[in-house]
Amino acid sequence: MHGEYFIVKDGKVVSRVPNTITKAFETAILNQHFRNIGTPTFYLGLGTCSNYSRESTMEDVVEVTGSGYSRVQIVRDSVEWGEPQSEPQCMRITSAVKTFSASGDWTEYDRIFIADAASGGNLLSMSDKFDVPVSLSNGDTQSYSYSLYFK
Repeated sequence: MHGEYFIVKDGKVVSRVPNTITKAFETAILNQHFRNIGTPTFYLGLGTCSNYSRESTMEDVVEVTGSGYSRVQIVRDSVEWGEPQSEPQCMRITSAVKTFSASGDWTEYDRIFIADAASGGNLLSMSDKFDVPVSLSNGDTQSYSYSLYFK
């Protein structure tokens, strides 16, 4: 199982950032699909993490701070997630595009992550480190979506 984050500008994917899925996410997927246990919502967040691995937790993440920052909700339903798509050698599902809007200056970030809570919670997935860190200022927006695929 693999995933990637899409960086979106003007409704078009402008970049893809691969990620590593944590053991917590693998466990959550098995629990949700085979035991009907789990959260109905994911949360997309922004931050940094110097030594990210499959074993990482939210305690390893330094999350963005600044006026107007909060994780963005991605509900687990057919509205927020498109139909699974068949691609050569894999099946993929992709979330709706989600936008972060700064109402003040935010701290710099170089990764996108998914957690199972609006704050704290379990780290489920985190992108590879960006080549160039991002910092949003008052009035800036940045959009992302998440894609999960089996290969």
